[in-house]
Amino acid sequence: MTNQKQLEILWQGFKVWNKWRGDNPNVLINLRHVSLCNADLSGTDLSGADLSGALFSGADLRGANLSETFLERDDDHYFINTKIENANFKNSIAPPLWVKKGLDNFGTYSQNILIDNIKNGFKSLSGANLSGADLRGANLRDANLRNANLVRACFSGANLSGADLSGANLNKADLNGSDLRGAYFKSTKIENANFKNSIAPPEWVKKGVDDSGTYSQNILIDNIKNGFKNLSGADLREAELSGTDLSGADLSGADLRDANLNGAYLNGADLRSADLNGSDLGEAYLKNTVGIRNANFKNSIAPPEWVKKGLDENGVFRQALLIKAIKNGFKKLNGAYLRGANLSGADLSGADLGEVNFRNTTIENANFKNSIAPPEWVKKGLDSNGIYLQNILIDKIKNGFKNLSGADLREAKLSGTDLSGADLGGADLGGADLIGAVFRETDLSGANLSKTFIGRHDGVRDFCLKHTTIENANFKNSFDPPEWVKKGLDNNGIYLQKVLIDNIKNGFKNLWGANLSGADLSSADLDRADLSEADLRDVDLSEADLSEAYLKGADLRGADLSEADLRGVDLSEADLRPHEIGSITEAHT
Repeated sequence: MTNQKQLEILWQGFKVWNKWRGDNPNVLINLRHVSLCNADLSGTDLSGADLSGALFSGADLRGANLSETFLERDDDHYFINTKIENANFKNSIAPPLWVKKGLDNFGTYSQNILIDNIKNGFKSLSGANLSGADLRGANLRDANLRNANLVRACFSGANLSGADLSGANLNKADLNGSDLRGAYFKSTKIENANFKNSIAPPEWVKKGVDDSGTYSQNILIDNIKNGFKNLSGADLREAELSGTDLSGADLSGADLRDANLNGAYLNGADLRSADLNGSDLGEAYLKNTVGIRNANFKNSIAPPEWVKKGLDENGVFRQALLIKAIKNGFKKLNGAYLRGANLSGADLSGADLGEVNFRNTTIENANFKNSIAPPEWVKKGLDSNGIYLQNILIDKIKNGFKNLSGADLREAKLSGTDLSGADLGGADLGGADLIGAVFRETDLSGANLSKTFIGRHDGVRDFCLKHTTIENANFKNSFDPPEWVKKGLDNNGIYLQKVLIDNIKNGFKNLWGANLSGADLSSADLDRADLSEADLRDVDLSEADLSEAYLKGADLRGADLSEADLRGVDLSEADLRPHEIGSITEAHT
Protein backbone atom coordinates (compact mmCIF):
# COMPACT_ATOMS: atom_id res chain seq x y z
CA MET A 1 0.00 0.00 0.00
CA THR A 2 1.12 3.55 -0.71
CA ASN A 3 2.48 5.42 2.29
CA GLN A 4 -0.01 8.30 2.53
CA LYS A 5 2.23 10.36 4.79
CA GLN A 6 5.03 10.19 2.24
CA LEU A 7 2.62 11.16 -0.54
CA GLU A 8 1.44 14.19 1.43
CA ILE A 9 5.04 15.35 1.84
CA LEU A 10 5.70 14.80 -1.88
CA TRP A 11 2.76 17.06 -2.80
CA GLN A 12 4.43 19.92 -0.88
CA GLY A 13 7.03 20.28 -3.61
CA PHE A 14 10.52 19.08 -4.36
CA LYS A 15 12.26 21.39 -1.85
CA VAL A 16 10.25 20.09 1.11
CA TRP A 17 10.49 16.51 -0.15
CA ASN A 18 14.22 16.59 -0.82
CA LYS A 19 14.90 18.08 2.64
CA TRP A 20 12.77 15.37 4.26
CA ARG A 21 14.70 12.72 2.32
CA GLY A 22 17.96 14.19 3.50
CA ASP A 23 16.75 14.12 7.09
CA ASN A 24 15.45 10.55 6.78
CA PRO A 25 17.95 8.72 4.54
CA ASN A 26 17.05 5.24 5.75
CA VAL A 27 13.27 5.45 5.25
CA LEU A 28 11.96 3.19 2.49
CA ILE A 29 9.85 5.10 -0.03
CA ASN A 30 6.59 3.35 -0.92
CA LEU A 31 4.62 5.10 -3.66
CA ARG A 32 3.21 1.98 -5.34
CA HIS A 33 0.22 2.43 -7.67
CA VAL A 34 -0.01 6.15 -6.95
CA SER A 35 -1.14 8.50 -9.69
CA LEU A 36 1.44 11.21 -10.31
CA CYS A 37 -0.11 12.26 -13.61
CA ASN A 38 0.63 15.86 -14.57
CA ALA A 39 2.58 16.38 -11.32
CA ASP A 40 5.57 18.75 -11.25
CA LEU A 41 8.33 16.51 -9.93
CA SER A 42 11.25 18.23 -11.63
CA GLY A 43 14.37 17.96 -9.52
CA THR A 44 12.70 15.57 -7.06
CA ASP A 45 14.79 12.88 -5.35
CA LEU A 46 12.88 9.63 -5.82
CA SER A 47 15.94 7.39 -5.71
CA GLY A 48 15.34 3.90 -4.42
CA ALA A 49 11.57 4.37 -4.29
CA ASP A 50 9.09 1.59 -4.98
CA LEU A 51 7.08 3.14 -7.81
CA SER A 52 5.67 -0.09 -9.22
CA GLY A 53 2.31 0.51 -10.87
CA ALA A 54 2.64 4.29 -10.49
CA LEU A 55 1.35 6.56 -13.26
CA PHE A 56 3.52 9.40 -14.58
CA SER A 57 1.53 10.43 -17.67
CA GLY A 58 2.01 14.13 -18.32
CA ALA A 59 4.30 14.55 -15.31
CA ASP A 60 7.41 16.74 -15.33
CA LEU A 61 10.38 14.64 -14.19
CA ARG A 62 13.10 16.77 -15.73
CA GLY A 63 16.23 16.57 -13.64
CA ALA A 64 14.59 14.17 -11.16
CA ASN A 65 16.57 11.38 -9.52
CA LEU A 66 14.97 8.00 -10.21
CA SER A 67 18.10 5.91 -9.73
CA GLU A 68 17.48 2.44 -8.33
CA THR A 69 13.71 2.95 -8.42
CA PHE A 70 11.33 0.07 -9.09
CA LEU A 71 9.09 1.08 -12.01
CA GLU A 72 7.45 -2.16 -13.14
CA ARG A 73 3.94 -1.93 -14.64
CA ASP A 74 1.83 -4.26 -16.77
CA ASP A 75 1.10 -1.79 -19.57
CA ASP A 76 2.85 0.96 -21.51
CA HIS A 77 0.70 3.87 -20.35
CA TYR A 78 2.64 5.01 -17.32
CA PHE A 79 5.08 7.39 -19.05
CA ILE A 80 2.85 8.87 -21.77
CA ASN A 81 3.74 12.48 -22.53
CA THR A 82 6.15 12.57 -19.56
CA LYS A 83 8.99 15.10 -19.55
CA ILE A 84 12.16 13.33 -18.48
CA GLU A 85 15.08 15.29 -19.96
CA ASN A 86 18.15 15.00 -17.68
CA ALA A 87 16.33 12.68 -15.27
CA ASN A 88 18.59 9.99 -13.78
CA PHE A 89 17.46 6.36 -14.17
CA LYS A 90 20.72 4.67 -13.19
CA ASN A 91 20.07 1.10 -12.02
CA SER A 92 16.28 1.69 -12.10
CA ILE A 93 14.26 -1.47 -12.54
CA ALA A 94 11.86 -1.85 -15.52
CA PRO A 95 11.65 1.66 -16.97
CA PRO A 96 10.03 1.83 -20.45
CA LEU A 97 12.22 0.56 -23.28
CA TRP A 98 12.34 3.97 -24.94
CA VAL A 99 13.65 5.49 -21.71
CA LYS A 100 16.46 2.90 -21.55
CA LYS A 101 17.42 3.77 -25.11
CA GLY A 102 17.82 7.41 -24.13
CA LEU A 103 20.28 6.93 -21.25
CA ASP A 104 23.94 7.87 -21.27
CA ASN A 105 26.67 5.98 -19.42
CA PHE A 106 25.67 7.68 -16.18
CA GLY A 107 22.01 6.75 -16.49
CA THR A 108 20.89 10.27 -17.43
CA TYR A 109 18.17 10.59 -20.06
CA SER A 110 18.71 12.66 -23.20
CA GLN A 111 16.29 12.82 -26.14
CA ASN A 112 19.24 13.16 -28.51
CA ILE A 113 20.54 9.74 -27.46
CA LEU A 114 17.11 8.24 -28.07
CA ILE A 115 16.98 9.86 -31.51
CA ASP A 116 20.38 8.38 -32.37
CA ASN A 117 19.11 4.95 -31.39
CA ILE A 118 15.96 5.46 -33.47
CA LYS A 119 18.09 6.30 -36.47
CA ASN A 120 20.00 3.08 -35.79
CA GLY A 121 16.81 1.03 -35.91
CA PHE A 122 15.11 1.25 -32.50
CA LYS A 123 11.33 1.31 -33.02
CA SER A 124 9.64 0.31 -29.74
CA LEU A 125 8.45 3.82 -28.92
CA SER A 126 5.05 3.35 -27.34
CA GLY A 127 4.34 6.35 -25.10
CA ALA A 128 7.66 8.01 -25.94
CA ASN A 129 8.08 11.76 -25.60
CA LEU A 130 9.53 12.87 -28.93
CA SER A 131 8.08 16.36 -28.88
CA GLY A 132 10.06 18.55 -31.26
CA ALA A 133 12.35 15.68 -32.30
CA ASP A 134 14.17 15.91 -35.63
CA LEU A 135 13.47 12.57 -37.33
CA ARG A 136 13.54 13.70 -40.91
CA GLY A 137 14.33 10.81 -43.25
CA ALA A 138 14.19 8.28 -40.40
CA ASN A 139 13.23 4.67 -41.09
CA LEU A 140 10.28 4.06 -38.78
CA ARG A 141 8.64 1.39 -40.85
CA ASP A 142 6.36 -0.75 -38.63
CA ALA A 143 7.43 1.28 -35.58
CA ASN A 144 5.30 1.21 -32.42
CA LEU A 145 4.47 4.86 -31.75
CA ARG A 146 1.24 4.27 -29.85
CA ASN A 147 0.37 7.13 -27.52
CA ALA A 148 3.66 8.86 -28.31
CA ASN A 149 4.05 12.63 -27.93
CA LEU A 150 5.09 13.74 -31.40
CA VAL A 151 4.02 17.38 -31.18
CA ARG A 152 6.08 19.54 -33.57
CA ALA A 153 8.27 16.55 -34.44
CA CYS A 154 9.82 16.60 -37.91
CA PHE A 155 9.17 13.47 -39.97
CA SER A 156 9.88 15.07 -43.33
CA GLY A 157 10.75 12.31 -45.79
CA ALA A 158 10.53 9.67 -43.05
CA ASN A 159 9.33 6.13 -43.68
CA LEU A 160 6.33 5.58 -41.39
CA SER A 161 4.75 2.85 -43.48
CA GLY A 162 2.98 0.34 -41.27
CA ALA A 163 3.70 2.39 -38.14
CA ASP A 164 1.23 2.24 -35.27
CA LEU A 165 0.29 5.86 -34.55
CA SER A 166 -2.87 5.10 -32.59
CA GLY A 167 -3.37 7.54 -29.74
CA ALA A 168 -0.27 9.52 -30.72
CA ASN A 169 -0.21 13.31 -30.65
CA LEU A 170 1.03 14.65 -33.99
CA ASN A 171 -0.31 18.17 -33.57
CA LYS A 172 1.83 20.59 -35.57
CA ALA A 173 4.14 17.76 -36.70
CA ASP A 174 5.85 18.00 -40.09
CA LEU A 175 5.07 14.94 -42.23
CA ASN A 176 5.99 16.54 -45.54
CA GLY A 177 6.90 13.79 -47.99
CA SER A 178 6.61 11.03 -45.39
CA ASP A 179 5.58 7.52 -46.38
CA LEU A 180 2.36 6.68 -44.53
CA ARG A 181 1.31 3.57 -46.41
CA GLY A 182 -0.45 1.24 -43.99
CA ALA A 183 0.16 3.51 -40.99
CA TYR A 184 -2.48 3.11 -38.26
CA PHE A 185 -4.20 6.35 -37.27
CA LYS A 186 -6.76 5.45 -34.61
CA SER A 187 -7.54 8.34 -32.18
CA THR A 188 -4.47 10.17 -33.46
CA LYS A 189 -4.27 13.92 -32.88
CA ILE A 190 -3.10 15.69 -36.04
CA GLU A 191 -4.39 19.27 -35.79
CA ASN A 192 -2.19 21.64 -37.82
CA ALA A 193 0.11 18.80 -38.88
CA ASN A 194 1.65 19.18 -42.34
CA PHE A 195 0.86 16.32 -44.75
CA LYS A 196 2.08 17.99 -47.93
CA ASN A 197 3.40 15.44 -50.42
CA SER A 198 2.94 12.62 -47.89
CA ILE A 199 2.35 9.17 -49.39
CA ALA A 200 -0.97 7.42 -48.75
CA PRO A 201 -2.30 9.09 -45.60
CA PRO A 202 -5.78 7.87 -44.53
CA GLU A 203 -8.67 9.15 -46.64
CA TRP A 204 -10.09 11.11 -43.71
CA VAL A 205 -6.77 12.89 -43.31
CA LYS A 206 -6.75 13.83 -46.99
CA LYS A 207 -10.23 15.28 -46.59
CA GLY A 208 -9.01 17.52 -43.78
CA VAL A 209 -6.03 19.24 -45.40
CA ASP A 210 -5.96 22.68 -46.95
CA ASP A 211 -4.07 23.74 -50.09
CA SER A 212 -0.81 23.92 -48.15
CA GLY A 213 -1.23 20.37 -46.84
CA THR A 214 -2.06 21.46 -43.29
CA TYR A 215 -4.72 19.45 -41.48
CA SER A 216 -7.72 21.10 -39.81
CA GLN A 217 -10.63 19.23 -38.25
CA ASN A 218 -12.97 21.97 -39.45
CA ILE A 219 -12.12 21.16 -43.07
CA LEU A 220 -12.84 17.48 -42.45
CA ILE A 221 -16.18 18.34 -40.83
CA ASP A 222 -17.14 20.45 -43.85
CA ASN A 223 -16.41 17.46 -46.10
CA ILE A 224 -18.39 15.14 -43.81
CA LYS A 225 -21.37 17.45 -44.09
CA ASN A 226 -20.94 17.27 -47.85
CA GLY A 227 -21.17 13.48 -47.80
CA PHE A 228 -17.70 12.08 -46.97
CA LYS A 229 -18.13 8.94 -44.84
CA ASN A 230 -14.87 6.96 -44.88
CA LEU A 231 -13.99 7.86 -41.30
CA SER A 232 -12.47 4.72 -39.81
CA GLY A 233 -10.12 5.76 -37.02
CA ALA A 234 -10.80 9.47 -37.54
CA ASP A 235 -10.15 11.97 -34.77
CA LEU A 236 -13.54 13.66 -34.29
CA ARG A 237 -13.19 14.67 -30.65
CA GLU A 238 -15.58 17.51 -29.77
CA ALA A 239 -16.71 17.66 -33.42
CA GLU A 240 -19.90 19.60 -34.14
CA LEU A 241 -21.94 17.04 -36.07
CA SER A 242 -25.47 17.72 -34.85
CA GLY A 243 -28.04 16.79 -37.48
CA THR A 244 -25.34 15.46 -39.83
CA ASP A 245 -26.16 12.61 -42.20
CA LEU A 246 -23.72 9.86 -41.21
CA SER A 247 -25.89 7.02 -42.48
CA GLY A 248 -23.70 4.22 -43.78
CA ALA A 249 -20.54 5.94 -42.54
CA ASP A 250 -17.54 3.87 -41.52
CA LEU A 251 -16.82 5.19 -38.04
CA SER A 252 -15.13 2.03 -36.79
CA GLY A 253 -12.44 2.96 -34.30
CA ALA A 254 -13.26 6.66 -34.65
CA ASP A 255 -12.68 8.97 -31.70
CA LEU A 256 -16.01 10.75 -31.09
CA ARG A 257 -15.42 11.70 -27.47
CA ASP A 258 -17.54 14.70 -26.49
CA ALA A 259 -18.78 15.06 -30.08
CA ASN A 260 -22.17 16.67 -30.65
CA LEU A 261 -24.21 14.03 -32.50
CA ASN A 262 -27.58 15.36 -31.42
CA GLY A 263 -30.07 14.52 -34.14
CA ALA A 264 -27.38 12.93 -36.34
CA TYR A 265 -28.35 10.14 -38.74
CA LEU A 266 -26.26 7.07 -37.91
CA ASN A 267 -28.51 4.55 -39.65
CA GLY A 268 -26.38 1.73 -41.07
CA ALA A 269 -23.15 3.22 -39.70
CA ASP A 270 -20.24 1.07 -38.56
CA LEU A 271 -19.43 2.04 -34.96
CA ARG A 272 -17.33 -0.94 -33.97
CA SER A 273 -14.77 0.06 -31.33
CA ALA A 274 -15.68 3.73 -31.73
CA ASP A 275 -15.18 5.93 -28.66
CA LEU A 276 -18.37 7.89 -27.94
CA ASN A 277 -17.47 8.76 -24.36
CA GLY A 278 -19.33 11.94 -23.44
CA SER A 279 -20.94 12.34 -26.86
CA ASP A 280 -24.40 13.85 -27.21
CA LEU A 281 -26.69 11.27 -28.84
CA GLY A 282 -29.96 13.00 -28.05
CA GLU A 283 -32.44 12.35 -30.87
CA ALA A 284 -29.70 10.65 -32.90
CA TYR A 285 -31.00 8.07 -35.37
CA LEU A 286 -29.02 4.97 -34.38
CA LYS A 287 -30.67 2.07 -36.19
CA ASN A 288 -29.68 -0.88 -38.35
CA THR A 289 -26.01 -0.32 -37.58
CA VAL A 290 -23.46 -2.43 -39.41
CA GLY A 291 -21.57 -2.87 -36.16
CA ILE A 292 -21.43 -1.51 -32.63
CA ARG A 293 -19.39 -4.12 -30.77
CA ASN A 294 -16.90 -2.69 -28.28
CA ALA A 295 -18.06 0.88 -28.84
CA ASN A 296 -17.62 3.03 -25.74
CA PHE A 297 -20.74 4.93 -24.63
CA LYS A 298 -19.48 5.94 -21.18
CA ASN A 299 -21.01 9.26 -20.12
CA SER A 300 -22.76 9.60 -23.49
CA ILE A 301 -25.97 11.61 -23.44
CA ALA A 302 -29.26 9.88 -24.29
CA PRO A 303 -28.18 6.72 -26.14
CA PRO A 304 -31.06 4.40 -27.17
CA GLU A 305 -32.49 2.12 -24.48
CA TRP A 306 -31.21 -1.01 -26.22
CA VAL A 307 -27.69 0.42 -26.19
CA LYS A 308 -27.92 1.09 -22.46
CA LYS A 309 -28.97 -2.52 -21.88
CA GLY A 310 -25.80 -3.69 -23.58
CA LEU A 311 -23.27 -1.61 -21.63
CA ASP A 312 -20.80 -3.10 -19.18
CA GLU A 313 -19.43 -1.34 -16.09
CA ASN A 314 -16.99 0.62 -18.28
CA GLY A 315 -19.68 1.82 -20.67
CA VAL A 316 -18.57 -0.52 -23.47
CA PHE A 317 -21.26 -2.18 -25.57
CA ARG A 318 -21.36 -5.96 -25.24
CA GLN A 319 -23.98 -7.73 -27.31
CA ALA A 320 -24.07 -10.59 -24.80
CA LEU A 321 -25.44 -8.19 -22.17
CA LEU A 322 -28.20 -7.05 -24.55
CA ILE A 323 -29.12 -10.67 -25.30
CA LYS A 324 -29.27 -11.39 -21.58
CA ALA A 325 -31.63 -8.45 -21.15
CA ILE A 326 -33.81 -9.74 -24.02
CA LYS A 327 -34.03 -13.17 -22.43
CA ASN A 328 -35.06 -11.43 -19.22
CA GLY A 329 -37.94 -9.70 -20.99
CA PHE A 330 -36.51 -6.50 -22.53
CA LYS A 331 -38.41 -5.76 -25.76
CA LYS A 332 -37.72 -2.14 -26.73
CA LEU A 333 -35.53 -3.25 -29.61
CA ASN A 334 -36.35 -0.79 -32.37
CA GLY A 335 -33.14 -0.40 -34.40
CA ALA A 336 -31.17 -2.75 -32.13
CA TYR A 337 -27.95 -4.42 -33.22
CA LEU A 338 -28.63 -8.16 -33.08
CA ARG A 339 -26.34 -9.24 -35.90
CA GLY A 340 -24.85 -12.65 -35.18
CA ALA A 341 -26.81 -13.09 -31.95
CA ASN A 342 -28.14 -16.43 -30.82
CA LEU A 343 -31.82 -15.88 -30.12
CA SER A 344 -32.99 -19.42 -30.71
CA GLY A 345 -36.06 -20.07 -28.60
CA ALA A 346 -36.18 -16.46 -27.37
CA ASP A 347 -39.52 -14.89 -26.49
CA LEU A 348 -39.83 -11.87 -28.78
CA SER A 349 -43.60 -11.76 -28.66
CA GLY A 350 -44.79 -8.19 -28.73
CA ALA A 351 -41.24 -6.84 -29.17
CA ASP A 352 -40.62 -3.73 -31.26
CA LEU A 353 -38.33 -5.04 -34.01
CA GLY A 354 -38.44 -2.16 -36.46
CA GLU A 355 -35.15 -1.75 -38.34
CA VAL A 356 -33.41 -4.41 -36.28
CA ASN A 357 -30.26 -5.86 -37.87
CA PHE A 358 -30.96 -9.63 -37.90
CA ARG A 359 -28.06 -10.51 -40.17
CA ASN A 360 -26.48 -13.86 -39.21
CA THR A 361 -28.86 -14.03 -36.24
CA THR A 362 -30.02 -17.46 -35.07
CA ILE A 363 -33.78 -17.31 -34.47
CA GLU A 364 -34.93 -20.91 -34.85
CA ASN A 365 -37.92 -21.58 -32.56
CA ALA A 366 -38.03 -17.96 -31.41
CA ASN A 367 -41.51 -16.59 -30.67
CA PHE A 368 -42.45 -13.55 -32.81
CA LYS A 369 -46.17 -13.55 -32.00
CA ASN A 370 -47.55 -9.99 -32.16
CA SER A 371 -44.05 -8.58 -32.61
CA ILE A 372 -43.87 -5.19 -34.30
CA ALA A 373 -42.25 -4.87 -37.75
CA PRO A 374 -40.06 -7.98 -37.98
CA PRO A 375 -38.32 -8.46 -41.38
CA GLU A 376 -40.47 -9.88 -44.17
CA TRP A 377 -38.40 -13.07 -44.33
CA VAL A 378 -39.04 -13.64 -40.63
CA LYS A 379 -42.79 -13.25 -41.14
CA LYS A 380 -42.66 -15.81 -43.93
CA GLY A 381 -41.04 -18.33 -41.60
CA LEU A 382 -43.64 -18.22 -38.82
CA ASP A 383 -46.06 -20.99 -38.00
CA SER A 384 -49.62 -20.42 -36.76
CA ASN A 385 -48.31 -19.80 -33.24
CA GLY A 386 -45.77 -17.19 -34.30
CA ILE A 387 -42.81 -19.56 -33.93
CA TYR A 388 -40.03 -19.17 -36.51
CA LEU A 389 -38.97 -22.31 -38.40
CA GLN A 390 -36.48 -22.17 -41.27
CA ASN A 391 -38.23 -25.00 -43.09
CA ILE A 392 -41.35 -22.87 -43.42
CA LEU A 393 -39.31 -20.05 -44.93
CA ILE A 394 -37.64 -22.46 -47.37
CA ASP A 395 -41.05 -23.67 -48.54
CA LYS A 396 -42.05 -20.05 -49.20
CA ILE A 397 -38.82 -19.44 -51.11
CA LYS A 398 -39.48 -22.45 -53.34
CA ASN A 399 -42.92 -20.98 -53.97
CA GLY A 400 -41.44 -17.68 -55.16
CA PHE A 401 -40.70 -15.52 -52.10
CA LYS A 402 -37.57 -13.47 -52.79
CA ASN A 403 -37.34 -10.59 -50.29
CA LEU A 404 -34.52 -12.24 -48.35
CA SER A 405 -32.15 -9.40 -47.48
CA GLY A 406 -30.22 -10.40 -44.38
CA ALA A 407 -32.03 -13.74 -44.07
CA ASP A 408 -30.56 -16.61 -42.08
CA LEU A 409 -30.35 -19.44 -44.59
CA ARG A 410 -27.43 -21.34 -43.10
CA GLU A 411 -27.37 -24.95 -44.26
CA ALA A 412 -30.64 -24.43 -46.15
CA LYS A 413 -31.55 -27.05 -48.76
CA LEU A 414 -32.01 -24.90 -51.86
CA SER A 415 -30.60 -27.14 -54.61
CA GLY A 416 -32.25 -26.42 -57.94
CA THR A 417 -34.19 -23.45 -56.54
CA ASP A 418 -34.85 -20.54 -58.87
CA LEU A 419 -33.60 -17.49 -56.98
CA SER A 420 -33.55 -15.23 -60.02
CA GLY A 421 -34.25 -11.64 -59.01
CA ALA A 422 -34.09 -12.42 -55.30
CA ASP A 423 -32.70 -9.88 -52.83
CA LEU A 424 -30.17 -11.89 -50.85
CA GLY A 425 -27.96 -8.94 -49.96
CA GLY A 426 -26.30 -9.65 -46.64
CA ALA A 427 -28.02 -13.04 -46.33
CA ASP A 428 -26.22 -15.86 -44.54
CA LEU A 429 -26.06 -18.87 -46.85
CA GLY A 430 -23.14 -20.52 -45.07
CA GLY A 431 -23.13 -24.26 -45.67
CA ALA A 432 -26.27 -24.11 -47.83
CA ASP A 433 -26.88 -26.60 -50.64
CA LEU A 434 -27.09 -24.44 -53.77
CA ILE A 435 -26.26 -27.09 -56.37
CA GLY A 436 -28.11 -26.20 -59.52
CA ALA A 437 -29.69 -23.08 -58.01
CA VAL A 438 -30.24 -20.18 -60.42
CA PHE A 439 -29.21 -16.68 -59.36
CA ARG A 440 -29.84 -14.70 -62.52
CA GLU A 441 -30.09 -10.98 -61.67
CA THR A 442 -29.92 -11.80 -57.97
CA ASP A 443 -28.44 -9.43 -55.38
CA LEU A 444 -25.85 -11.35 -53.36
CA SER A 445 -23.83 -8.31 -52.30
CA GLY A 446 -22.33 -8.86 -48.88
CA ALA A 447 -23.88 -12.33 -48.59
CA ASN A 448 -22.09 -15.15 -46.80
CA LEU A 449 -21.63 -18.12 -49.11
CA SER A 450 -18.82 -19.75 -47.15
CA LYS A 451 -18.87 -23.55 -47.24
CA THR A 452 -21.80 -23.52 -49.65
CA PHE A 453 -22.28 -26.29 -52.19
CA ILE A 454 -22.40 -24.48 -55.52
CA GLY A 455 -21.41 -27.19 -58.01
CA ARG A 456 -22.92 -28.26 -61.30
CA HIS A 457 -24.71 -31.42 -62.39
CA ASP A 458 -24.24 -33.38 -65.58
CA GLY A 459 -21.53 -31.04 -66.84
CA VAL A 460 -24.09 -28.27 -67.34
CA ARG A 461 -23.20 -24.73 -66.24
CA ASP A 462 -26.31 -24.34 -64.18
CA PHE A 463 -25.03 -22.08 -61.44
CA CYS A 464 -26.09 -18.98 -63.33
CA LEU A 465 -24.82 -15.70 -61.94
CA LYS A 466 -25.72 -13.58 -64.94
CA HIS A 467 -26.37 -9.99 -63.88
CA THR A 468 -25.91 -11.06 -60.27
CA THR A 469 -24.35 -8.63 -57.80
CA ILE A 470 -21.80 -10.39 -55.59
CA GLU A 471 -19.50 -7.59 -54.41
CA ASN A 472 -18.23 -8.27 -50.87
CA ALA A 473 -19.90 -11.69 -50.80
CA ASN A 474 -17.97 -14.30 -48.82
CA PHE A 475 -17.12 -17.47 -50.76
CA LYS A 476 -14.54 -18.83 -48.31
CA ASN A 477 -14.39 -22.63 -48.54
CA SER A 478 -17.41 -22.72 -50.88
CA PHE A 479 -17.54 -25.79 -53.12
CA ASP A 480 -17.03 -25.30 -56.86
CA PRO A 481 -18.00 -21.66 -57.53
CA PRO A 482 -17.43 -20.42 -61.11
CA GLU A 483 -13.79 -19.88 -62.07
CA TRP A 484 -14.29 -16.13 -62.47
CA VAL A 485 -15.63 -15.92 -58.93
CA LYS A 486 -12.57 -17.77 -57.62
CA LYS A 487 -10.36 -15.30 -59.45
CA GLY A 488 -12.12 -12.41 -57.72
CA LEU A 489 -11.55 -13.57 -54.15
CA ASP A 490 -9.18 -11.87 -51.75
CA ASN A 491 -7.18 -13.71 -49.07
CA ASN A 492 -10.28 -13.84 -46.85
CA GLY A 493 -12.52 -15.34 -49.52
CA ILE A 494 -14.35 -12.04 -50.14
CA TYR A 495 -15.28 -11.29 -53.74
CA LEU A 496 -14.02 -7.97 -55.07
CA GLN A 497 -14.38 -7.03 -58.71
CA LYS A 498 -11.04 -5.22 -58.65
CA VAL A 499 -9.30 -8.51 -57.75
CA LEU A 500 -10.91 -10.19 -60.77
CA ILE A 501 -9.88 -7.29 -63.01
CA ASP A 502 -6.27 -7.60 -61.84
CA ASN A 503 -6.35 -11.28 -62.75
CA ILE A 504 -7.88 -10.50 -66.16
CA LYS A 505 -5.04 -8.07 -66.81
CA ASN A 506 -2.66 -10.86 -65.85
CA GLY A 507 -4.16 -13.19 -68.45
CA PHE A 508 -7.27 -14.84 -66.97
CA LYS A 509 -9.88 -15.32 -69.70
CA ASN A 510 -12.41 -17.91 -68.51
CA LEU A 511 -15.17 -15.36 -67.92
CA TRP A 512 -18.36 -17.23 -68.83
CA GLY A 513 -21.26 -15.46 -67.08
CA ALA A 514 -18.96 -13.04 -65.22
CA ASN A 515 -20.32 -9.83 -63.80
CA LEU A 516 -17.99 -7.11 -65.07
CA SER A 517 -20.52 -4.31 -65.13
CA GLY A 518 -18.84 -0.91 -65.04
CA ALA A 519 -15.30 -2.31 -65.15
CA ASP A 520 -12.38 -0.55 -66.82
CA LEU A 521 -10.92 -3.05 -69.30
CA SER A 522 -9.56 -0.53 -71.75
CA SER A 523 -6.62 -1.93 -73.74
CA ALA A 524 -7.06 -5.32 -72.05
CA ASP A 525 -5.81 -8.43 -73.79
CA LEU A 526 -8.98 -10.53 -74.15
CA ASP A 527 -8.28 -12.36 -77.39
CA ARG A 528 -10.05 -15.74 -77.42
CA ALA A 529 -11.55 -14.97 -74.00
CA ASP A 530 -14.78 -16.73 -73.08
CA LEU A 531 -17.15 -13.86 -72.27
CA SER A 532 -20.34 -15.61 -73.29
CA GLU A 533 -23.29 -14.68 -71.07
CA ALA A 534 -21.07 -12.12 -69.31
CA ASP A 535 -22.50 -8.88 -67.92
CA LEU A 536 -20.50 -6.20 -69.72
CA ARG A 537 -22.87 -3.31 -69.24
CA ASP A 538 -21.08 0.06 -69.26
CA VAL A 539 -17.68 -1.64 -69.43
CA ASP A 540 -14.82 0.34 -70.95
CA LEU A 541 -13.45 -1.96 -73.64
CA SER A 542 -11.89 0.78 -75.73
CA GLU A 543 -8.77 -0.41 -77.56
CA ALA A 544 -9.19 -3.87 -76.01
CA ASP A 545 -8.09 -6.91 -78.00
CA LEU A 546 -11.23 -9.04 -78.30
CA SER A 547 -10.19 -10.88 -81.41
CA GLU A 548 -11.83 -14.31 -81.64
CA ALA A 549 -13.43 -13.82 -78.22
CA TYR A 550 -16.67 -15.59 -77.37
CA LEU A 551 -19.35 -13.01 -76.64
CA LYS A 552 -22.40 -15.11 -77.35
CA GLY A 553 -25.30 -13.91 -75.19
CA ALA A 554 -23.16 -11.23 -73.51
CA ASP A 555 -24.81 -8.01 -72.36
CA LEU A 556 -22.86 -5.13 -73.88
CA ARG A 557 -25.39 -2.38 -73.32
CA GLY A 558 -23.60 0.93 -72.87
CA ALA A 559 -20.15 -0.65 -73.33
CA ASP A 560 -17.41 1.43 -74.95
CA LEU A 561 -16.04 -0.59 -77.87
CA SER A 562 -14.21 2.28 -79.58
CA GLU A 563 -11.02 1.08 -81.29
CA ALA A 564 -11.53 -2.44 -79.91
CA ASP A 565 -10.27 -5.34 -82.03
CA LEU A 566 -13.33 -7.48 -82.78
CA ARG A 567 -11.98 -9.65 -85.58
CA GLY A 568 -13.53 -13.10 -85.51
CA VAL A 569 -15.74 -12.32 -82.52
CA ASP A 570 -18.87 -14.40 -81.88
CA LEU A 571 -21.55 -11.79 -81.11
CA SER A 572 -24.53 -14.04 -81.66
CA GLU A 573 -27.36 -13.31 -79.23
CA ALA A 574 -25.31 -10.52 -77.64
CA ASP A 575 -27.18 -7.43 -76.46
CA LEU A 576 -25.38 -4.49 -78.08
CA ARG A 577 -27.87 -1.71 -77.57
CA PRO A 578 -27.53 1.06 -78.68
CA HIS A 579 -24.96 -0.46 -81.10
CA GLU A 580 -25.80 -2.68 -84.03
CA ILE A 581 -23.82 -5.80 -84.88
CA GLY A 582 -23.35 -4.73 -88.47
CA SER A 583 -21.93 -1.32 -87.63
CA ILE A 584 -19.60 -2.75 -85.00
CA THR A 585 -18.19 -5.55 -87.11
CA GLU A 586 -17.80 -3.23 -90.08
CA ALA A 587 -15.92 -0.68 -88.03
CA HIS A 588 -13.67 -3.06 -86.10
CA THR A 589 -12.93 -6.04 -88.33
